[in-house]
Amino acid sequence: MVSGFRDVHPQVHPEVRQVHDDQLSTVVARGEVDFEISTVRLTEPELRWHRLMEEPLQLALPGHHRLAGRPSIVLAEVADEPFITLRPSTLLHRLLEDLCAEAGLVPAITFESDDLSTVHGFVAA
Repeated sequence: MVSGFRDVHPQVHPEVRQVHDDQLSTVVARGEVDFEISTVRLTEPELRWHRLMEEPLQLALPGHHRLAGRPSIVLAEVADEPFITLRPSTLLHRLLEDLCAEAGLVPAITFESDDLSTVHGFVAA
């Protein structure tokens, strides 16, 4: 997306910042940046929001897991499994908690990380 933008607007030199999920939407509202790419839908009435894309949420399993390779899994099927996830300050962690609550389960979280690739590595191991 950035390279496509630069192709269309070569005179614009964007500054890219990464912030933790719990700090999102405040940088735009405070006027620190002109726009934000986020998984959070902005709620401030003075800010405009536009969906760029949708990405399905998927459950990561090690290749040898009994449910690996199935096209879909009901969350209740992994209720007794250990969960590896991002830290509680992330939106994905909060979404996991919400989905588990809807399914009537409390995930047994055995490891949390700040980095999604670390989470993937631990799942694979």
